[in-house]
Amino acid sequence: MARGVINFPSETGDGLSSRGATAGRELFAIAHFDMVGYSRLIGLDDIGTVVRLRALRRDFIDPALRRHGGRLVQTAGDSLLVVFESVVSAVQCAVELQRSIPTQNENQPVERRIIFRVGIEIGDIIVDGTELHGDGLNVAARLQGACPPGGICLSRAVHDQVANRLDVAFEELGPLALKNIARPIDAFVVRLNPPVPAKQSGIADHPTGPAGTPDVTVPPRPYPRPAGGPPWIAVLPLRQLDGDTTRNHIRDGLVADIVCQLVGLRELSVISHGSTLTIRDTDPDLRGIGQRLGAQYLVRGGIRHAGTRSRLTAELTVAETGEAIWAWHIDFDDPRSFEIQDRIVAQIVNRLAPRVRDNELRRIRGKRPDLLSTYEKILLARENLALLERDHFQAAKVLLDDVIIQEPGYAEAYALASDWHLLRIGQDWSDDRIDDDAETDRLARRALALDGDNLRALIGSAHRRSYLHRDYPAALSMFQRALNTAPNSVLALQRSSYTYSFIGEPNEAIRRGERAMELSPDDNEPHMLYSALCVAHYTAANFDTAAEWGRKALGGTRMLRSTAGWAAASLAAAGRVDEAREVAANTMARWPERRVSDVVARHPYQDVSRRLRYGEHLVAAGFP
Repeated sequence: MARGVINFPSETGDGLSSRGATAGRELFAIAHFDMVGYSRLIGLDDIGTVVRLRALRRDFIDPALRRHGGRLVQTAGDSLLVVFESVVSAVQCAVELQRSIPTQNENQPVERRIIFRVGIEIGDIIVDGTELHGDGLNVAARLQGACPPGGICLSRAVHDQVANRLDVAFEELGPLALKNIARPIDAFVVRLNPPVPAKQSGIADHPTGPAGTPDVTVPPRPYPRPAGGPPWIAVLPLRQLDGDTTRNHIRDGLVADIVCQLVGLRELSVISHGSTLTIRDTDPDLRGIGQRLGAQYLVRGGIRHAGTRSRLTAELTVAETGEAIWAWHIDFDDPRSFEIQDRIVAQIVNRLAPRVRDNELRRIRGKRPDLLSTYEKILLARENLALLERDHFQAAKVLLDDVIIQEPGYAEAYALASDWHLLRIGQDWSDDRIDDDAETDRLARRALALDGDNLRALIGSAHRRSYLHRDYPAALSMFQRALNTAPNSVLALQRSSYTYSFIGEPNEAIRRGERAMELSPDDNEPHMLYSALCVAHYTAANFDTAAEWGRKALGGTRMLRSTAGWAAASLAAAGRVDEAREVAANTMARWPERRVSDVVARHPYQDVSRRLRYGEHLVAAGFP
């Protein structure tokens, strides 16, 4: 790719535009390097991570770029944008680095290793002062996101120029629907090691394609799975059941979005989208696929179209046994609509995690306590917390303390322990509210130091600020951080619904509560969702509706102390005084020291008049 001289902006931003009005547009091979899990690594050890990254730059990355003629034009802490005049040089450089960098990680624990993904595209770059523009920049960045950690992903344009000129193998991924890229991109991953023959990979014999190659190939597992952690789940590519290959980009986009949202939940370990893309259009030996990917659970399904209508089916399978433990389907219009795709993905994700959790709980019940892994203790602690009974509540604390001692770097344990102290205050079980409040904050901060995107810690911190401290701006900011991490988190929507009620915005509170219900119609803890809607409708003065949601929230065996108050106040406000008094009597039997004056003084409503009105309704219900 011969060309004239073009002057890129330097890393310090002092670059000049190129000569002449048209010289700023040139064709380059563009490589986007992105560090996997940068925020998590910084949270674990910020100084150590920066020191090791600098050493990699100094000893490996920068020398390799110089050898292969690469020009580093932008950095962003965890990413590098490099341009090459030769496509072959770009791929050679990426291969060299992806083979050499792992050798520098051998003395590091798996969770602290520095790993890169690389996306490579050919495209025009336009230099405008210190700014770079061009479609190729965006495509390279999106391609790296389709890589398995430690991998290299190429566009077809790059692949076709290097396929017969380099001693590496390639796996075709097919057309990918990449975010903010208008057209599907035909993509390939570089196989840095020789592919594993099917018979050696744990996969049974499969039908072969025209050239005698297996229809199913599985990337080698990049790392051993650490014992004792959350189970691994792999989302296999959707099968195109009607043979319509023109819409492959839709099915691939759905799978990529499911993986992305599962990762955001932090509840499961998720196999990367790029690691499963080569499993296509077959009915594979699920046990073999699970063994090769290191996954205990597999999600698979298919999509077919009939005119403007489409149907998607999905099932969750235990890889070891092949048992399907959940199946679901949905019919929808216009699969090209991102809004429809987002709703489908959200409904699938919010059904998957609880099914895995329930299956894991069935597996470990009756297991000797001394044989429980840290993850299994976390599961049991969650179950005990959800029961809202004092004996189980104390058992949860013992389990969480054990996990923190055994694995002090496990962020979810600190987040759950923070929830424990917050719930202790909410249930009026605390002997020292100030101390429990401080522990709620300390443990959540520790969880976020270990994992800056920990969903439970973000949501718990936000709810604490709103519920205990009336610091609504800080609460809403943290809720937004949680929803940025997991846009369809039922817990974030439900808890933030309360805050919108507290600040006097009941319409938004109702919208969030209803959205949470829509996303999780068979939620394991429905009383929490019902309670949020009771509060929202009470705040909106829809007292009859609030009373019905309050009744539903109290209909099971689990009771939040605050829910009983909201239900009684709603019934009293609706004129259903006898029912309100019945709820109040049952509540006082469990919490005899409850006083309306204390409730009003601590109430999280921002508007004092709302607090006073709530107190009047509690008195009308019969609370002292």
